[in-house]
Amino acid sequence: MIPAPPDPPELDDALWADFPQTHLAFDIGANAGQTFGKILSFASEILAFEPFPESVTYLEETFS
Repeated sequence: MIPAPPDPPELDDALWADFPQTHLAFDIGANAGQTFGKILSFASEILAFEPFPESVTYLEETFS
């Protein structure tokens, strides 16, 4: 499995700025879970959706 390339730093900063603290966040198109660290900075639980079976297997093995 090949993770998606990261966003450029200036876009990454803008995308993740000012998220409110919450219990549950959704990651739609979770790929390899590369955004989980950022999401966990404002949410205590992630509900991840991923359509590709290979990525689902990786996510389950790595983050279950």
